[in-house]
Amino acid sequence: MTRLFIPLALVALVAGCSETDSEVTTNVPPTTDAPVTSSDVREEINEAAEKIGEFASEKKEEYALQLDKQMQDLDKKLAALKEKTAELKDDAKVKWDEKMSALETKRQTAAQKLAAVKNASGDAWAEMKSGFVAALDELSKAYEDASAEFQESSSNEDA
Repeated sequence: MTRLFIPLALVALVAGCSETDSEVTTNVPPTTDAPVTSSDVREEINEAAEKIGEFASEKKEEYALQLDKQMQDLDKKLAALKEKTAELKDDAKVKWDEKMSALETKRQTAAQKLAAVKNASGDAWAEMKSGFVAALDELSKAYEDASAEFQESSSNEDA
């Protein structure tokens, strides 16, 4: 009888465990009977690509606004420098007019590149962006050099 009782107890134990296991597996979502088609996959890919495009467009607009602000800040600095140099006379005026003209040329180049960035799309946008950043860096460096030179020449005249 003990021989019969042990296998029955094991069966009851296994049956009890499998009932608990089935409760755990009920959290798994049921599978659908419909097979996934290539058009389903294509549709999901198109939706994902559209969302990515919307996200990239938003980021591009945000970045373009930041670039615009940098350009406006530099424009203010250039205007202030031009105002300071307007009072110069003779050779100093000629020298600074030439420097300001060179700065204005660099500024126009940067402005054209910024317009190209704003109008570009996709891979071209990244290229245009790096071109504008290089032009803006060049303009900033030229401004810093000119400003420092003006400060130095102004302090020499005062001495």
